[in-house]
Amino acid sequence: SQGVGGFGRGIGGIGSAISTFSDRRLKNNIKHVDRKSGFNIYEFAYNDIPGQRFQGVMAQEVQSVRPDAVETINGYLAVNYNALGLQMMRV
Repeated sequence: SQGVGGFGRGIGGIGSAISTFSDRRLKNNIKHVDRKSGFNIYEFAYNDIPGQRFQGVMAQEVQSVRPDAVETINGYLAVNYNALGLQMMRV
């Protein structure tokens, strides 16, 4: 599947065990909207997917409390949402 930043992984991972790119550097128009399972939830757009909005976490925040749920891919942070018991959603 086509991933965020053209890396081939990311958005295709929504709802699956594949880590989803959640690095703040890949996002814009970020707005805090909720808190679930101890994590801040944000609504945002990805820099390379204009016109679409998503809800999810920021990898930098998750990394500070659950580093086991974060991995680095091509220099960017990705989150395994299943490990957090959360889902990233398109809104």
